[in-house]
Amino acid sequence: MLTIVAAMPEELAPLVAGIPSLRGRKARPARVLRGSLGNGEIVLACTGEGRERATRGATELLEAHPAHLLVGVGTAGGLTA
Repeated sequence: MLTIVAAMPEELAPLVAGIPSLRGRKARPARVLRGSLGNGEIVLACTGEGRERATRGATELLEAHPAHLLVGVGTAGGLTA
């Protein structure tokens, strides 16, 4: 399974728009979306901003959804209003 995490939903929005099979639910501390991509499973999650939230979110996410690969994506604060 491929797992992709970001701090904010806006950072995952292009992926969410491009993967129609995604289904979501709210799971503390992250909002989790699961679906299929090609022949495999994919999980997308928003953990919240900051190192502590990212660490806690990724740890809890991987405990609930073990992954073969974890990818972190984001803009490093580069989003504008």
